[in-house]
Amino acid sequence: MNRDYTKKTVSLCMIVKNEETHLSRCLDSVCDIVDEIIIVDTGSSDGTLSIAEQYGAVVVPYVWNHHFAEARNVGLKLATSDFVLVLDADEELDRGSVAPLQEIIQSGNGSAYYVELKNFIGSYHPHQYYKDTSCRLFRNVKGYSFSGRIHEDIAPSILKSGDVIQTIPIVLNHYGYLNQTLQDKNKSERNLQLVELALKENPSDVRCLYAYGAEQLQQGRNVEALQTFISILETLPVSSDIFPDVLLKTISIYKLKNDIAMVLQLTEKGLNYFPHFTDLLDLKAEVLSAQKDYSSAIKSLQQSLQAGNEKGKLSVMGGSGSYRTAYALGGVYERLQDYETACYYYQIGLTMLPAFEAAWSRWCMLKLCMDQEEEVFQFVRQYHRFFVPSQWEILRKWVAFFNKENSLRDLEDCVQSHFIGQSESNITRLETDEAYHICFCLLGIHTLQSLHRTLVISSYLTNELPLRCVIRSQTFIQLAMHHIPEVDSSCLSLQQAVNGV
Repeated sequence: MNRDYTKKTVSLCMIVKNEETHLSRCLDSVCDIVDEIIIVDTGSSDGTLSIAEQYGAVVVPYVWNHHFAEARNVGLKLATSDFVLVLDADEELDRGSVAPLQEIIQSGNGSAYYVELKNFIGSYHPHQYYKDTSCRLFRNVKGYSFSGRIHEDIAPSILKSGDVIQTIPIVLNHYGYLNQTLQDKNKSERNLQLVELALKENPSDVRCLYAYGAEQLQQGRNVEALQTFISILETLPVSSDIFPDVLLKTISIYKLKNDIAMVLQLTEKGLNYFPHFTDLLDLKAEVLSAQKDYSSAIKSLQQSLQAGNEKGKLSVMGGSGSYRTAYALGGVYERLQDYETACYYYQIGLTMLPAFEAAWSRWCMLKLCMDQEEEVFQFVRQYHRFFVPSQWEILRKWVAFFNKENSLRDLEDCVQSHFIGQSESNITRLETDEAYHICFCLLGIHTLQSLHRTLVISSYLTNELPLRCVIRSQTFIQLAMHHIPEVDSSCLSLQQAVNGV
């Protein structure tokens, strides 16, 4: 078949070692885009090489010398295509980025491009990640090369040549910071050793110091990490691309130390530099809310939501300035017992991300508690195709608890199928904290029906849970008697039962 010489070609360049768990996912995500795959293998002893061969990769054996940039450059020299795409085995091109990336490769006029990395953390959850940018797509130019023993980067070489690196809306999903992956690969210890080697060679390398602090933080060495980040901030220009993240990490450690004064001081300083830094606005609100300064917390979160729509938005954590911020606003209004406004912000968050389980649970509970089930079911009709399985479990729980099963008849068959055989009411499935919270919400609504439900839950707390819960139950009963005198007799009988425990 004759080659189309008008089509721009792409070489995928990777370095790997024992990546049989991840490699197929990575290569599947780009196999329809790239024209050649070059894999530098640094000593795999598992099925990695067999997988690479299945995709037609050129595999280059390489003796590992504890220097990532040198290994990268070996593969780079072998690339023959117009463009080079760089991936790690524990990454994949997001499905939504496949077509846009093809368009940029064929029609773009840039020399190099920054892409967005979604770094998933902890135990995998699709909405639990922090964001970063990295230059991963660039023209195959002879003078370009990677530098850095660890956290290697090609951007300095590109910028030194006088070329510009454009930012494009392409997303790479990175799974290397998940707990299981870190444990399996012993990444933190390996990275720390490489950073220490790099710092011996160049003690003033600010990026190595930044990586050193990040690894210390990853290992829970917070005091040492704080000292490292403070030393960086003393000399780092505000214009540096790593300044915002160094500042955010520093503030986060002060928050862990419960040094609220330093948290607020550095947050204000940061917002003077970066007024659209949504992570700082959210963190500030969290601290203010904990101090019960709810009006200031609301103001900060509203600024974050507004900043999320601005062109100069700066954010690190996924959902900051967006669905996560709206959820936080809902939580503040719940604490103020303004449940209508809480629902308003929970729904904003859900509109931004219909599969956001935390907001879904709070919104469903409040709406059904206030007998506004039709709004819930209307949302289901509109967005159910975006739901994750846990959302059906959440809806089943609240529908059963608030006895709204009959209302389900109005939903389409495809929605009803999620409820077959699952609608039995079972109060004991509620977590203790959920039961407490519902009681507070019901008491805030002030209707006879809501007070009856409060008493039912209080009775459950009394009969099924330890003494500390019984004491809380007594509090709810007393509050119920205070709010609505008409239920005094029911409350008194229950009060007597509680006192007898």
